[in-house]
Amino acid sequence: MNRTTKAKYDLAERMLNVHIEPAEVAMMSDLPLEEVEKLKANLMKNSDTGGTTVQDYMAELATEAKSQLEAKQKN
Repeated sequence: MNRTTKAKYDLAERMLNVHIEPAEVAMMSDLPLEEVEKLKANLMKNSDTGGTTVQDYMAELATEAKSQLEAKQKN
């Protein structure tokens, strides 16, 4: 596997870890959808948490921003 191919697989893996849809990952990484689905299945099988979802991350950021805003309003 050359560096370009490895980079495509690394990109696909990172995107799948934040729960981007396999069809979108295939389109952005230029990998066949079948390969992306196999990669996703392998990641889910080898992962106990399944990765962090974008929704979880955004909720965490919103909570932090709200706390900072409340603290700023108190001052």
